Amino acid sequence: MDLVDVETNSVVISTNAILENLVGGRLRWLDGPQAGLATTITGILEGALTLDSPVDPSAGTGASVMVREGCDHTLTTCSVRFNNAINFRGEPHLPGNDLLTRYPVPGQ
Repeated sequence: MDLVDVETNSVVISTNAILENLVGGRLRWLDGPQAGLATTITGILEGALTLDSPVDPSAGTGASVMVREGCDHTLTTCSVRFNNAINFRGEPHLPGNDLLTRYPVPGQ
């Protein structure tokens, strides 16, 4: 990790990943005061990853983190980004995806 900003609850990391693809994903601290804790990446702010839980100010330069890309649960993301369209199970909250949330069929 390169920089921690406690005021905006964000961190700057060195990565080859496209930052926009990380939104909705997870950041897990591998060492430092927050080692083992995971947090959701909620956005990008001027090249920094904004997190959903507070960042310890003592987690400074050199702390190791692991990031996982986020997914918006669409066929395009599943196919293009993850090359996994064959296992696509439908966008969330569509009628018929879950036996408990299916809408009744008229006339039956």
